Amino acid sequence: MVKEITKKEYDVLCLAVSELLKSGDTTIKCPRCGKRLIYESKGSLEIIRCENISCIKSIRRGI
Repeated sequence: MVKEITKKEYDVLCLAVSELLKSGDTTIKCPRCGKRLIYESKGSLEIIRCENISCIKSIRRGI
């Protein structure tokens, strides 16, 4: 069962992306389990996810 991302979790993931884009690294951990967050960019796709693939993932698309 896939658990929906809460607003609070989404805000944490956005903050981590911002930190990653500014400095290339983040100290922010997964809001669910505390593991490392991974950022991936594929064309206009932006993915931020927990290193535990079954934990949390947010995908954003640009234009």
